[in-house]
Amino acid sequence: MADLLAPGTMLHGRYAIERVLRVGRRNALYLGTDAQAAVKEVVIRENLDSSPEAQAGFQQEAEALTRLEHPGLPVAIDYFAEPSGLQYLVSEQVEGLNLAESLARDGPLPQADVLSWFDRLLAAVEYLHAQQPPIVHGDISPRSIVIAVDGRPRLNALPGSYEVEESADDSAGPAANAFLAPEQHQGTVDERVDIYAIGATLYGMLTGKNPPTALARLAGEEMPSPRQLNRTISPRVEAAILKAMSLEPEERFRTPDELWTALKRPLATRSRLLPIVLGVAIAAISLLLVAMALWRLLVPLFSQPPASTRPQPTAIPPIVSTVPPTVVPPTATRRPTREPTPTPTLAPPTATVAPTVAPIAAPVATAKPAPVSPPTSEPRLYQAPALLSPSPGGSLAGEVEFRWYWKETLAADEYFDLQVWRAGAEPAGIAWCKEPYYRAAFLPGGAGDYRWRVRVIRGAGGQVQAVLSKPSAEWPLGWRPAGQ
Repeated sequence: MADLLAPGTMLHGRYAIERVLRVGRRNALYLGTDAQAAVKEVVIRENLDSSPEAQAGFQQEAEALTRLEHPGLPVAIDYFAEPSGLQYLVSEQVEGLNLAESLARDGPLPQADVLSWFDRLLAAVEYLHAQQPPIVHGDISPRSIVIAVDGRPRLNALPGSYEVEESADDSAGPAANAFLAPEQHQGTVDERVDIYAIGATLYGMLTGKNPPTALARLAGEEMPSPRQLNRTISPRVEAAILKAMSLEPEERFRTPDELWTALKRPLATRSRLLPIVLGVAIAAISLLLVAMALWRLLVPLFSQPPASTRPQPTAIPPIVSTVPPTVVPPTATRRPTREPTPTPTLAPPTATVAPTVAPIAAPVATAKPAPVSPPTSEPRLYQAPALLSPSPGGSLAGEVEFRWYWKETLAADEYFDLQVWRAGAEPAGIAWCKEPYYRAAFLPGGAGDYRWRVRVIRGAGGQVQAVLSKPSAEWPLGWRPAGQ
């Protein structure tokens, strides 16, 4: 392994090395700080290959990356060479929730959230492939995707680091190979390796498990289908993932746009079969109705005896009952087999009398509770939580699940204060939570436009004793009761 830079090393009179992230045959990645940007964290890539060809290629790649401008990609800040001859490329470190960490902690992610994120991520990859010449990212995996503090997904790695395969902190290791296309192991790289990596990333995010490596699959290891591991994955998404992860490059989607179209549209086979199935069903029902009508007409004609042999009706005297009628008490009245579900009546926002709203139930646990540290004696100051879903500007009906991210551990007397309020009103808390999620069956103000945010507090007896973080960003939300 090449000599690596020690923590504290200063580069270009500006960038300080903090620690090694990953090391490969040709590159090393470091986490550092930028002294000219209020000690902002940056990622520094070092070219370890000193051959003239490698240095010329690194410079050409760095110049191309510094010209990229896309909201789904990190910004390449600087490129320089030290007096030693070693070359460096500096890019921003995107702050937010790393999806590899989220998967390790919480397991599979909801399909709706994943697809909403990949709309933007696939657009970023499409942008790279549209460059002249095309730029292959080559390092797409949950580890390289971050949900930023504004809720938008971003790739947290610049293109070109795909050969980085050893990890200084075991954050990559063999698991990283699960997202590499088979030809990538042999050094063959084109746009189709990104398609494979996207499919493998979707597989991992929706199932909570990394797929087998491409080399293991080539050796005969079976890959469980996504729906075997998570039945909530739709058939169309499963079909798109499996096509994207084809071992033969020619069998994959040609572009990210083709993959996105397949993720969003119904399966083609189902759309062709549906009219046929419906036609057969309608024809069978029609024949059955005609047969029933003929049966009712013909059976009385053949089964009725002649008029001369028909028995004459005999008068039957009325029966007079001597038993008094039985009175059924009111409590014995039969109830309907299915009671109607009551629908809460909510007053419109302009009403002068506010509706009476029952307290919202405690959070419904969907994951294993995180360990709780002992109570603190002095208030701690934390970073603001990062919101995850529902996405800004969405319109929902019925139950709403709020989710956010926070990397610290709550003490026994610390809580997430979830605040939801009507647009134009003052922020109002609706729940104190010990987990970074909350499900609300309805919102207090009825249908309309809302905003929501989360902060960390210390509290007891329903009283806030201290605010321990800045509030998160405020996200808009449209909501209405189910059925409206």
